[in-house]
Amino acid sequence: MIKIFLKSTIRNLLQNKFYSIINIVGLAIGITATVLIMLYVQSELSYDRYHEKSSSIYRVNLFAVLSDNEFDSPVTCPPLAKVLEEEFPEVETAVRFANFTQPVIRYEEDVFSETNWFFTDPDFFDVFTAPFILGNAEDALVQPYSVVLTELTAQKYFGNENPIGKSLRWDNDQQYVVTGVIRNFPQNSHFKPDFLASLVGQPLDKDPQWINNQLYTYLVLKEGYSMQDIETKFPDLVRKYVGPQVKQGLGVSYDDFLAGGAKYDFYLQPLTDIHFESKSTANLEPGGNKSYMIIFSIIAIFIMAIACINFMNLATARSAKRAKEVGIRKTSGSNRGFLISQFLSESVIITFISMVLAMVLIKLF
Repeated sequence: MIKIFLKSTIRNLLQNKFYSIINIVGLAIGITATVLIMLYVQSELSYDRYHEKSSSIYRVNLFAVLSDNEFDSPVTCPPLAKVLEEEFPEVETAVRFANFTQPVIRYEEDVFSETNWFFTDPDFFDVFTAPFILGNAEDALVQPYSVVLTELTAQKYFGNENPIGKSLRWDNDQQYVVTGVIRNFPQNSHFKPDFLASLVGQPLDKDPQWINNQLYTYLVLKEGYSMQDIETKFPDLVRKYVGPQVKQGLGVSYDDFLAGGAKYDFYLQPLTDIHFESKSTANLEPGGNKSYMIIFSIIAIFIMAIACINFMNLATARSAKRAKEVGIRKTSGSNRGFLISQFLSESVIITFISMVLAMVLIKLF
């Protein structure tokens, strides 16, 4: 039976080439456009969710009001992470990193101006998921002047050679020893370093200034705690550590600082909210827009609906021309169920061919 349906369908497709091409190509384009749009939407909505601890990771942001100017920034001070680990029992781990743009990196005769060189704490890999190809997460960044490369970066500098133990020169000055190679960061990550160098031994590592905001700070909450448990403690932390430096720098007490309309406070932002909810110019990557995701999803549904309606309209338009064929089949003894199955099988085969063509087009994009 299936063999009969298949032969009949192929014969009809070949006899009506123009109709077949329009139907198959039209449906394939509709499927391709819909799938590509939904893949983009899915990628946007999955930002930073690939981290194993994504539901427990938060970025510490700074909100300040100084001289009637508001500042909402993801960049915070060097001592914050250590204090969070030592004085906040809710915090499992806290890490910092800073992005240095356009350092000149040298290896032998190769010289490159890079844009994604990060300095970070050794605990970076305890917070964020970054699978190692060479080396190990436990000690990769423990020593000063050590650096971990992404897979593409390692290939760029060392080709197929093993880079472990080899040195890169930073701005014709300091040598950094390669201690590991990790998988490339995916596109749906709000930060994409090519180099992760140890913050140990760098001036920022031990900088005691609470108003010197140059680092991004992230923390992992222990199970059973919420971000509100942390945020309610921030005012006391600011008073304890920022207050004395405000008095030293401005010559006024922290209470007078607040009474004058100023504000200085930290707040937490879930890692998975950063791409859509954070609009600061200090973000490491441009943010997304959830409204666009809704619009794109509606467009995808509309395109698919139009493709299906077009498919049905073309089939309906041909029904009158196929009336003679139906009559002959009935005369030959074909029952109603057989004829329905015949037409359904044709639609299924055309749809299958369209889907195969759509898969090819999607691969090309």
